[in-house]
Amino acid sequence: MLSVAPLPSNMDKHTHESRRQARTRTLERQHGSRPGVFYVDIAGPSPTGFYTASVVHREKHVNGLSFRAQNPERAEEVAIALAAADPNSKVIITDSRKACAHYLVGEISPLASQILKRALADPAPKRIVWAPGHQGLRGNEAADAAARALTHRAPHLGSYDSEANTPLLRFKEILTYYRDTHRLYPAPDERGLSKGGRANSKAPADRYSTLVLTTT
Repeated sequence: MLSVAPLPSNMDKHTHESRRQARTRTLERQHGSRPGVFYVDIAGPSPTGFYTASVVHREKHVNGLSFRAQNPERAEEVAIALAAADPNSKVIITDSRKACAHYLVGEISPLASQILKRALADPAPKRIVWAPGHQGLRGNEAADAAARALTHRAPHLGSYDSEANTPLLRFKEILTYYRDTHRLYPAPDERGLSKGGRANSKAPADRYSTLVLTTT
């Protein structure tokens, strides 16, 4: 079961700095680098429209993905789904309020929904928690650094006409990429793949899958 912790009010980065700092201290104390606490972040887009998502556990990069997304909030949904799909995750901390809000109402992008199928099959409770970005929360800073590092390493960010500019959506492409870069990727649900191995989504790019989640 995947739930979303309530989003705190009065957390504007321009007018509520002290409240943001206090929340960061609380999250560091409550979660820090404890087992099961995963941090996510994204970087991008690249000139070719790709984002990179990173997942960090105990300040180590354990997962990542390069993909296209409509905007940063939709990209962050994918990062959250990657963390939720990990069987060891219990708490997923993100600095995107909009991504949290999308999960809260059950509307996320088709790619995030495809990845999340693994998490929904796991009866263990998992919770999404919002954290203020760039406030010194160690896990959040580590996820940010990992996403930026993966952006610099991504092969498709070089030439515009490179074959690597194709999104990594084929099952074999994903496995090969993360085996070669020593990164992990949770295997997609075979029922959600077409015969060619591509993520199977009937929704067009500007539509989103709906999921029912709970709040805590």
